[in-house]
Amino acid sequence: MTPGEAALHVVSGASLPTILTTNRPLRDLSVDAVAALVAANDPPRLFLRSGSLVRVEVHDSGLMTIVRMGEDHLRGHLTRAADFMAETKSGQRHTVPSTPLVRDLLSSGEFPFPPLKGVISSPVVRPDGSILATEGYDPGTQLYYLARPGFQLPTVPDTPSAQDLAAAVNVLREVFANFPFEDAASRAHAFALLLTPVCRPMIAGSTPLAAVTAPQAGTGKGLLVEVASLIATGSTAAVSTAPRSEEEMRKRITTVLSGGQPVILFDNVEMPLASSSLAAAITAAVWQDRLLGHNSKVEVPVLVTWAATGNNLKLGGDLPRRCYWICLDAQMARPWKRSQFIHPNLVGYVQTQRAALLTALLTLIRAWVADGQPPPPPTFLGSFDGWARVVGGVLGTAGIEGFLANQDAMYEGADLETTEWHVFLRALCDAFPDRAFTAAEAAQAARANDALGVALREAMPSAFADAQSDRWSRLLGNAFQQRERRPYGDDGLRVLRVGTSHRALRWKVTAERGE
Repeated sequence: MTPGEAALHVVSGASLPTILTTNRPLRDLSVDAVAALVAANDPPRLFLRSGSLVRVEVHDSGLMTIVRMGEDHLRGHLTRAADFMAETKSGQRHTVPSTPLVRDLLSSGEFPFPPLKGVISSPVVRPDGSILATEGYDPGTQLYYLARPGFQLPTVPDTPSAQDLAAAVNVLREVFANFPFEDAASRAHAFALLLTPVCRPMIAGSTPLAAVTAPQAGTGKGLLVEVASLIATGSTAAVSTAPRSEEEMRKRITTVLSGGQPVILFDNVEMPLASSSLAAAITAAVWQDRLLGHNSKVEVPVLVTWAATGNNLKLGGDLPRRCYWICLDAQMARPWKRSQFIHPNLVGYVQTQRAALLTALLTLIRAWVADGQPPPPPTFLGSFDGWARVVGGVLGTAGIEGFLANQDAMYEGADLETTEWHVFLRALCDAFPDRAFTAAEAAQAARANDALGVALREAMPSAFADAQSDRWSRLLGNAFQQRERRPYGDDGLRVLRVGTSHRALRWKVTAERGE
C-alpha cells in the first residue's frame, strides 16, 4: 500500500472517535480533530515540513513527491480519522468537517506530527554509517523511504574485505568504462556524482553542482547523469532547462525543492550559466521563497544533488567556485557514431542490474566507515568541506584518484566572468593609464569611435553586450561596486574606489592590493 493509499484507508468496521460539532467553540473542535489525526497517524502518513502539513504521494511512474496539504486534502483525512456528528431534533447525524475547522487547523502551524526532510526510493547511508533500507518513516534522518516495485537490496557487508572493495570498484568502473573522460579527475567526479545522493544524510552542509561538459553534442553528458541518478536513487533526475531570468530560476528551484526530488539537472545549458538564485540555493541549508500562487512563504531543506550539462559549459557569477567538473572528450567529429560499447544499452543494463550496482556503491561507503572514516588528501572547495570529507574520503579508501584535481584548469576554461573581467580591466588600464575615472567617464570612453573606444567596447563583458549604450554608466557603476577589490587574472588586476568627484565614485584599476 502506497503512502497515499494508506492515508485514505479506513478498515471496515473500525471504531473511530466521535467528534460532536454542534454548539462547540472552534478551538475545542480543533483540539479533538488534531487528537483524532494523531491517533490515526500510525504508521506516519502525515508530516510537518517547514511548518506546513504535508503528505507523500506516489505517481503512476513510481515517483514520490511531497504535497502540501490543502483544505480538500485535510478534510479527507479528517473524515477517515473520526466520525463528525451534528445534533438535530431527531438525534445525531453524520456531517463533514466544516471549512472554518479545516482552515483553523491549516493556519495553526502547530501539529504534533513528525518532521519530514525528504522522500527517497532507494537506500541511503545515515550519519552513523548505517544503511537506511527499511521502508517507511525513519525518525533519525527524517526521511520517508518507499522502494521501487520489485526492488530488493542484497546483503551489504558491514566490514567489507579488500576483495569486496576491489570487486565493488570494478563493478562500478564497468558502468563508466565507455565514457570518454578527459582526465582522472573527471572519472573520479563521475563516482562523486554517483555517491552524493546515497551519502547525502552523512554530509554536513551543502553539496556542489556537478558541471558536466564536452566540446560537442553526442558525447554522453546527459547519459552520464541519467545512469548515475538511476543507480543512486532508482529514478532519473528532475530535468529542466536553465531559465534565463532570475525570477523564473527562483520559481523553478522552489518547485523542484518543494517536490522533494533527489537529483536536479539543468540540461543542455547553451548560454553562460550565471544565476545568483542558483548560487544561493546550492550553498543554502534551507531555501526560502514565496509559494507560487500563495501569499505565504515556503521553507524547504536543500538535500538535493545538483548537476548541469552543456557543450563547452560556461559559468558566471559565483557559480564556478560552487562546482566540480566532469569533462568528456571523444576526440572525434561525430561522437554519437561511436560503437563497440561494453553495454550498448547502458540504461537498460543499469535498470536490470541496479540492485547489484547499488550494493557495490554501498560497499564503497561501508568500507570507508569501517576503516574509521579517514579524511581525503588535503583538498579545498569552499563552503563544501562536509561533502569533500565524505565523498573524497570514500574515493580515497576505494583507491579512486583525482578528486578535485582539475579545479584550477576548469576555472580558467569555464569561469567566463573572470576571463571577461580580466580582459576588460586590462582595456581600462590602457584607456586610463595611471589615473582614476568615474563610471560615466568609462562609458563615455567606450562610446568613442577612436581606437581606445573600439578596444573598450570589444572587451566589455557579455553582461553588457545587449544593453543600450546610454545604460552603460549605471551598469558599470553597479558592476564596479560589486567587484571592488576582487582580483582577476594571474596579475591580480582589480578595481579600487579612490574617492569621489561631484558625488560620483572614482575608480582605478591596479594590480596592487589596496589598503
